[in-house]
Order: sequence, then C-alpha cells, then structure tokens
Amino acid sequence: MNKFFFIVFIGWSSFEAQSLNNNVYLKNNTLHYYGKITENNNEELFTAYHKASKKPSRLKITSKGGDIKHGMALGKFVWKNKLDIEVGEYCLSSCANYVFTAGKRKILNQTSTLGWHGGAASENLI
Repeated sequence: MNKFFFIVFIGWSSFEAQSLNNNVYLKNNTLHYYGKITENNNEELFTAYHKASKKPSRLKITSKGGDIKHGMALGKFVWKNKLDIEVGEYCLSSCANYVFTAGKRKILNQTSTLGWHGGAASENLI
C-alpha cells in the first residue's frame, strides 16, 4: 500500500516581524532575546517593537549579559515601554542588573536562573 504524505507550508507573514536573526524575534506578541546583549541585538529588538502593529507586552530573555552600556539601553527600553520580563533559561550579569529589574512584571519559570555579580560601581567599592 502506498502512503502519501503532504506537508503544507504556511507563509511567514502570519507573524509580524518574524525572525529578525537567530537571537531576536517577535512571535505571538512576545519579543524574544537569546544570547549576548549587544548593540546589534538591541537595535533588532527595538525595530521589531516599533514596526509591530500591536505592541508586544512581554520580553522573554535568555542571556549571560553583555556590555553595561547595552544592558542599560535595553533596560531603559523595557522600562519606557512597560514590558513584562520573562526569564527563559537564565538572565545573568547586565541582564539581571539592568533588564530584569526594569520589567513591569517579572516572571521566573521553574527552571530559570537569575544571577547578579555586582554593577557599574563595583570596582569603586574595593
């Protein structure tokens, strides 16, 4: 007996600002940010937010952090746009210091890890 399998591809247009790159994308009214906090990733996220006809209300992030300047810029964006923050796998360093703390509501999943190690003024305290 012959069996036929049909695969139907649905166009990417069903999601606004679909995958921008492998690290930042918008899906189901949630911004997703995976990886190092960088100027490029931030700009991709800001662009996705501004182009969305229905503004996302949540940022789901998994990041080990990044440069303080870029962490603060992302945190300021989160604060200004009153985004909820959901930690995927982990949020460490500048992600925890500046992005997580800026969230309107903070969501940690059962397996999420949140980690701080100091801030911009830490070197001056020693």
